[in-house]
Amino acid sequence: MYKVWQRTPADQRLPSEKRLSLLEATAHSRWVKAVQIRDGQPVHVDCFTIGQPLSQSDGLFSRATRVDRVLIKDDPDPTPYALKDAWRQACRRPEADFYDVIHMYCEKEGVDTRGMAKCHGTLELSAFPHHTTNSTGPDDLERCHTRSLLTPVGGLITTFATTKCLVEGLAKAVYHHKIAHDAGVLHRDISEGNVLFDETTLEGFLVDWDYAEFTEKGLENFEGWFSDRYAAEKKAKAKYTTIDKSLKELTGTFAFLAIQILRDQPKHSAGHDLESFYWLLIWIILRHTTDPSRDPKACHTLFDHDTKVARVMKDDWIRGKTSLAEALPLHAVAEALRTLVIVIRQNPVIEQAATNRIPIEGLATPQAPERPIEILHMDFLRVFDFALTKFVWPTDDKAIAFDPPSVKKTAPKPQTKDDLRQTALRRSAHSQGAAGPEPRQVTGEKRKLDWSGSASSGSLAASTAGTSSAGSSESSRKKSRTIKGGMMCKGGVAPQPAPEEPKKGRGKKGKRRT
Repeated sequence: MYKVWQRTPADQRLPSEKRLSLLEATAHSRWVKAVQIRDGQPVHVDCFTIGQPLSQSDGLFSRATRVDRVLIKDDPDPTPYALKDAWRQACRRPEADFYDVIHMYCEKEGVDTRGMAKCHGTLELSAFPHHTTNSTGPDDLERCHTRSLLTPVGGLITTFATTKCLVEGLAKAVYHHKIAHDAGVLHRDISEGNVLFDETTLEGFLVDWDYAEFTEKGLENFEGWFSDRYAAEKKAKAKYTTIDKSLKELTGTFAFLAIQILRDQPKHSAGHDLESFYWLLIWIILRHTTDPSRDPKACHTLFDHDTKVARVMKDDWIRGKTSLAEALPLHAVAEALRTLVIVIRQNPVIEQAATNRIPIEGLATPQAPERPIEILHMDFLRVFDFALTKFVWPTDDKAIAFDPPSVKKTAPKPQTKDDLRQTALRRSAHSQGAAGPEPRQVTGEKRKLDWSGSASSGSLAASTAGTSSAGSSESSRKKSRTIKGGMMCKGGVAPQPAPEEPKKGRGKKGKRRT
């Protein structure tokens, strides 16, 4: 099988120093059963894995997806395939349905499918008890084991050779998304793992239709072109949700979700997927391109939040509060797409007009519309085409590995008793909004706290025994309650007095006490 691998274009295109050795190619290999469609009929085949897994899910609650590069035993034309092994939920339509509708549409409309992802057969293992789940949850959430043979075999989009290659790869993926949408299929999960480079041609493509859904047109196409499968699914009472319900689900990779999805969760549309392409580009720029002036935590600051904060951060970003200040072609593309996202189309900004930094024909910045207008595929493709043909692109700006910023904390300096007492006093003063110098400790019958300097408005009690600075009465002090670190009073929380140093002496019976 290693000799077969050496005859494939994927191996032959690599320079000698990068080609897999016998050990690298076969040390982790195994034989796996799969299905391949030949002359319209499914045929069981034996697949031999080459090298390490291309992808492997590490999520505890996931499809447990694993993707391997494989060769088929006794294949007359040795072709590397991607073997996708996953556990599909019963409420999700088989991924093969989407692939087949897209390619049938291309066949009927004469669309060139070279470079597009294609499914060559799916093995559903639901007939075997040990390949299905049997839990106490709802039946539609049970999972069945599936294996799919796919082409082409892809590499991560974050390993681009130049930023121009990155834009070319994204442009191809957007074009594939347009073809699928024309066929009646919405992808709904644009992410860094689903936009890949073909390892043989190095062209971009869109893959992984696990979370896709048909539009009304797509469902009609499936019913008309694959009537036998459609009838079998109806007879088996397949648990797929209705289109209206499914398109309202919060589906996709969280970091790349469109702002409208985060805000209102409307029906998922092609425009939301296109906005996800934009956020994917920004995510790659912040993680995998060189910019010494940029904060290494910029990507984390923008994307790693819960739903509410994530929407606010993205909204601020597209309103022009960006960190892409360099006059680079890649940044100019990002700025043009940002203009599409906010002013011309999907998230109009009324209060603050955005600017379009590159003069792309047909994309002059107009007045902000009163209501959102869905982004179009041709708008995105026009930006890519203009930038790729008109700009002078660097040739030495390949992707850099993402180095997460250090989160190590230095050990705190040991504190003395006096340090701890002063820290407690400062925290108490800060919690009550006191301004001016730190409190000065004085001795007295009731051990008061004397604040030198004036306090800010609303400052709190100067002493736990006297009246508050807000003029609280005797009755209000009686109603006060003790809380951790202070006394709740009408003016707020008053700090507790610092404890006196313990006196050493002898008790009544002469025992030493401390």
